[in-house]
Amino acid sequence: MAGFVVGAGTIESHIAADALTPAGVRPWCPVDDTHYSFGVVRAENPLANYALLGLGIASAVLGVWAGSIASV
Repeated sequence: MAGFVVGAGTIESHIAADALTPAGVRPWCPVDDTHYSFGVVRAENPLANYALLGLGIASAVLGVWAGSIASV
């Protein structure tokens, strides 16, 4: 169950990060061609990429910390 949650969260966060770019995403492409894009940053923006990397690392650390507290 935990693996499913981690996997689904990883996929969802990647789609959300892609939606920040002007290229955007079409998450329901075979069924619906609606295009989602916030157009906040370009994909090659190093500052945005490092910020998202830091957010991912912080989320992983928080998850490990919360898991260690829950298992006590």
